[in-house]
Amino acid sequence: ALDQTDHEEIVKCGGVVELVQLITAEHTTMGGKKEAALSLARLCTSGAETQALIADTGAIKPLVQWLDNVELGPPEIAALALADIARSNYTLQVRIAEEGALPRITAMLRFQEVAAQRAACSAVASLALNMPSNQVALAEADGIVPLVTLLSSPSPACLEAASNAVATLSENPDIKMQILHAGGIPPLVALLSCQVDATQCSCSIAIQSLARGCPEIQDALAAEKASAGLTQLLGAESLLTQESAMGALLCLAAHPPSRTIIIAELVGVLASR
Repeated sequence: ALDQTDHEEIVKCGGVVELVQLITAEHTTMGGKKEAALSLARLCTSGAETQALIADTGAIKPLVQWLDNVELGPPEIAALALADIARSNYTLQVRIAEEGALPRITAMLRFQEVAAQRAACSAVASLALNMPSNQVALAEADGIVPLVTLLSSPSPACLEAASNAVATLSENPDIKMQILHAGGIPPLVALLSCQVDATQCSCSIAIQSLARGCPEIQDALAAEKASAGLTQLLGAESLLTQESAMGALLCLAAHPPSRTIIIAELVGVLASR
């Protein structure tokens, strides 16, 4: 399943059924379960039809059960597989949540292993994307505090995954204040200056969502001098990062105490070019 050109042939030959059987069979070794789950995850990149086939073949329940059973193998493998099964697929986001995945995934955010933390963040982002019900459920399962904690991880890969998860949850107005009260503003602003473009972009998106229409969060962002970091990103190599930073600045400009500062910073950028 590494080569996407082979995906259609694997599906036609009944490969999905065999892979799901490997995950569920008692005689399958831990290594065999791991490779089967990763292969299913790779097949998901073929699109919604393959995602649905994998789910309908019975992959979701054993993968969810794997999340809190280390005897089956590293839980991060199951989390990554579920993230790919659910990606941009509303129906499967719902089905995975209904199997009880969300509290298990938020529990993984507190694991000590970086691989598990990163996989859990990826699963949060995938299951929460454009899904208010899952967003609220993840927050109710105590997912916000550990996510914010991971915004200070020493692992760049974990920072990238955590910032993406926080950005996804930040779009929910019922969760904004939870992120603020969990201490999410300082690390988000600090990460604007990191060297990973994807992390910078996610933090800009999160700040934009958090600041929109929320004076209390606008005050907190002003106190952390978020506009300075965002202004620097207007010169980022990635167009998406530039656009995200500009969107965040526009939201901050709705905050009267920040408006003059932002204008001065933008004038400074123009004068330096």
